Amino acid sequence: MRARLVLLLLVVFGLSLALVACAEPRARLRRDVAPSTRSAPATPAPAVSATSSAATATPIPEGRAWALVAHQRRDVIALRLEEARGILEGRVRDWSEVGGAPGAIAVYLPAEDERDLERTLGSVVGQRLPAAALLETVARDPGALGVVRADQIAPGVLPLVVEGYDPLRNPASASPIRLEGHLPPYDPVLLVALGEVIPARCVHATLEALGGGEPYGGVRVLLEGADIAVTSLDASLSAAAPPTPCVQTFVLQGTPRAAGAMAEAGIDVVFANGNHIMDCWTACPRTQALRDTLAALRGAGLATAGAGETEIEARRPAILETADGTRFAFVAYDGVSPGNWAGASYPGTAPLRREAVIEDVRAARALADVVVVGLSMGEEYSYDPTPNQRDLARAAIEAGATLVLGNHPHVPQTIELRAGTEARDALAGYGLGNFLFDQTWSAETMQSLLLEVGFAEGRLIGYRLRPVVNRGAVAFPTRPEVLAAHDPLGRAILERAWAAQDRLPR
Repeated sequence: MRARLVLLLLVVFGLSLALVACAEPRARLRRDVAPSTRSAPATPAPAVSATSSAATATPIPEGRAWALVAHQRRDVIALRLEEARGILEGRVRDWSEVGGAPGAIAVYLPAEDERDLERTLGSVVGQRLPAAALLETVARDPGALGVVRADQIAPGVLPLVVEGYDPLRNPASASPIRLEGHLPPYDPVLLVALGEVIPARCVHATLEALGGGEPYGGVRVLLEGADIAVTSLDASLSAAAPPTPCVQTFVLQGTPRAAGAMAEAGIDVVFANGNHIMDCWTACPRTQALRDTLAALRGAGLATAGAGETEIEARRPAILETADGTRFAFVAYDGVSPGNWAGASYPGTAPLRREAVIEDVRAARALADVVVVGLSMGEEYSYDPTPNQRDLARAAIEAGATLVLGNHPHVPQTIELRAGTEARDALAGYGLGNFLFDQTWSAETMQSLLLEVGFAEGRLIGYRLRPVVNRGAVAFPTRPEVLAAHDPLGRAILERAWAAQDRLPR
């Protein structure tokens, strides 16, 4: 987490805005943490670069920084620099040689940078194309690997991590493939989204037995390397009653300790819009369970969206500002439990009404560069989003949202890239699955997707999906682990998500 939290009061019915608090930022994390499932050094190796011999008194020549991209569904996410060089020099010709599924590698090089690339890398092999055509070709060709300038990455292709350099997270100057000289100040922002967190039943037992932050150990590096990390909560966190024990029940109550564990792991924003957010294991007021939950989350330094003392408060956005000044607004809605909805004078969750989503997103867009919408809705245990899920996501995007994140189905669904407003792309993640829950009765309910989304100057530049599975010790099977995309189980999780994408009506 590297974002500064700015809490704003948004009165959604046409009244004024007031800045009410600005929390102190947590310690800025090192930008050279490498969120890679393949081995990569903690400190990136020196760049493969060509340096101008011009005297220091002369103007600094223009530099170049390149990134590697592949087809969005490619099962290789990261490369070592030597592997990347081997591909570009024609020595490595098949994806299986770098850990992927067998398939010929087709290399595409930017025609505009041919001479600069040769100065930097020496002899390179591949088809030369203009940058725009190159990105379109890589998006269509499952075997493609393309070289593009770091600041030209666009949605539709998979940005690869090379020797720890992540073009969705690191400045262009950190690229290991660069021509030394003056580079534009291009420094993207990375958001990481997790599936549902439900720290009740056996997950609570895990938290107690292994320590608060231990269940997040398998994803900590990815969370710490992000500018902003967000998840959905579908349980209450209260000390007003004993927490739900490790038994089969639909009453899901954890303890306030779970909020500290989320913050310790690097989570920044929590959508408090789950249908179990007001649960209480034994007799206690449901409103108290909700108030305790919000107090625990906010007391741990977490921003919340989707619940509050009134409907106005529940619909109010949380605003986070990254180190470069990019503002993110988060709003969230409950489309599952109308009985939990807040009203004009009583607490609850934000009602999921189409007109409210549109109104709130438009208002939030006036405050922030990026609007992220959380939607609790959909059919449980279905891999396919419902027409209503897609309709609400489309409405949010047309109102100005750049990212829509769903929860409630409890299994991974799919991702859809859509055209947004102001000639910007937008992304809908309909359901990321159970990130931390104990539904051990099926393999799919113990799996989820970790979504990495990059932004530059408020614009979506690309995304990655990483497969996640809970397969810890038998006694505590609730420790999520990120799998490599080429791991057999990881590949199966991703292929199911891509298959659901292919089934979306056009």
